[in-house]
Amino acid sequence: MGRVQVRIVPARLGPAGDRVGGTGASERLQAGGRGKLRFAVASIALFSSVGVVASAQNITGRNWCDTPAYYYFTPRLPVEFRSPTEAAASDWNAVPSWFDLFSEGVAPSGPTAFNCDGYSVVDYFDFPDSDVGAATQCCTRGTTITECDFAYSSRTDWSVFDRATVARHEFGHWLELDHTNAPADVMYGYIDAGEIKYLSDADKAGIQQIYPLETGPENCGSDGGGGGGGGGWSGGACLVYESQGSIDDPADDPEDQEYGPHQPWNDPACFPMCRFTGLGTALAHFFRGFVLLRTAEGRKYVAMFERHNDEVAAIFRAHPDIAREAGSLMNDFMPGLRYYLFADPEGENFVLDAARLAAVQRLADRVAALGTAALRKDLARFSGRLAGEQGKTIADAIGSMLEDRTPDAAGLREPAAR
Repeated sequence: MGRVQVRIVPARLGPAGDRVGGTGASERLQAGGRGKLRFAVASIALFSSVGVVASAQNITGRNWCDTPAYYYFTPRLPVEFRSPTEAAASDWNAVPSWFDLFSEGVAPSGPTAFNCDGYSVVDYFDFPDSDVGAATQCCTRGTTITECDFAYSSRTDWSVFDRATVARHEFGHWLELDHTNAPADVMYGYIDAGEIKYLSDADKAGIQQIYPLETGPENCGSDGGGGGGGGGWSGGACLVYESQGSIDDPADDPEDQEYGPHQPWNDPACFPMCRFTGLGTALAHFFRGFVLLRTAEGRKYVAMFERHNDEVAAIFRAHPDIAREAGSLMNDFMPGLRYYLFADPEGENFVLDAARLAAVQRLADRVAALGTAALRKDLARFSGRLAGEQGKTIADAIGSMLEDRTPDAAGLREPAAR
């Protein structure tokens, strides 16, 4: 077996203020080969490290403000995952700091990962891509983390990778640690098949810097939050996806392409609801290299969202009422998107009905009225194309829009080369 790389790729956040909480170690390797975990991140990037300890610092300024934080196992997580996950949390708890993570056992029916529902959970999902191994989400209110979730992939061969090592890495991201550049670190960006890692001095130094024992949570942020839950979509959330791919040909790795400037993920002027690109750009980035860039139509949608992202973000910052409307729309769409992304059964029956499409059109019209002629043109074409999917599930609609081969489908042609 080979080695896989875990890394985070620059991405722009949707105006939801949503950001990514972390990574995981994956997954199924090609025999004798070396794969790279590619991230499609629906938010601002975590930045690359420079120096061992410094790279494990909380570079975002977001952290938990209550301790302990309680997490739950979903009923569908296999029993054999519970003990390694608890052991990983205990390793972080053993580091002298004022923050702890404790298991509350199996969650009551209902809570799932990737859903800011008041429960921090460890889940088990049938990811749509067989090379996906783990995903992490953190929910925030202002600068305070209120909930984190992560899910193991049910398609991964867990006889190859150590569950506890993966959980240590994931919990490190729950605590707001970035990747390091030292191979001995749990937060290092690589894991080998069969490799077992424990917390290094750099890993420990990171959590001690974020949650120093001598201060305690009383000196934490003043914007509220709870140790184990709350937050909801109103405060922001994050999604990260990782998949294995060949690194033999850089052209096959769209994540190596530069995404452009990063939008601040939690602009106070826009908080709590800046969400046009939560439905648009963030979704496009999440699929980048996973779905969207695999088709010509997908590349057109990515290009459209990217060229208008900053303009739309500025509109939301200036008009919080429009941002709140976008946030409400995003909340409504999330069950369908989670079903498409993670096979979450709660969104299985989500349909693009007339009321939902009318809500999209209202939002598009309000944004267009404040935007440039180019934005108005693309919004009209996109919302019109989406309206043609009425009555379909979100999966069927996305598939149809990505595979449409008609001339100038959706009117989203990329600018001609000069």
